[in-house]
Amino acid sequence: MKKYIILSLTTSAIIMGGNLLSSVAFAQTETTTPTVTTPETTSPFATRGENHPRVDQVEKRIENQENRIKSAEQAGKITPEQAQRDQNRLDKQKEQLKANEAEHGGHITAGEKKKLNGELNRNNEIGRRQANHERHERRERKERREQRQEKREKRQQRNDQHKSN
Repeated sequence: MKKYIILSLTTSAIIMGGNLLSSVAFAQTETTTPTVTTPETTSPFATRGENHPRVDQVEKRIENQENRIKSAEQAGKITPEQAQRDQNRLDKQKEQLKANEAEHGGHITAGEKKKLNGELNRNNEIGRRQANHERHERRERKERREQRQEKREKRQQRNDQHKSN
């Protein structure tokens, strides 16, 4: 009787263990559906599995500058030609970022980040100058008008003095 109980317990354990192993095997072979990334959900830059902080920071700056260019053009602060020139400059920087990412497997070095940020700083400065250019031109035109008016007044005073003498 003891042999029978031990034998049945052993058989049950083997069967249950087999079921357990088979369920683990099935769990391991279970396939997951691949995630599909669409252009709406990804960055316009190179797709990669993980985000890298340096790349994300540069991408965000480029996107912010693109938005500034669009809004400045719509507001009439810069001409379409200036906007196109600025956009071309940003496109070159995007290409450089993609090349750097490809070279380093989705990452960029601190030196590359520093270089790209320096270029973006210059772009930002150029953009501000363009946006303020019209305001400065108006101020300069006003100053020139005032200077011409002062010269006319002085000329008129000299003429009046000569006539009175």
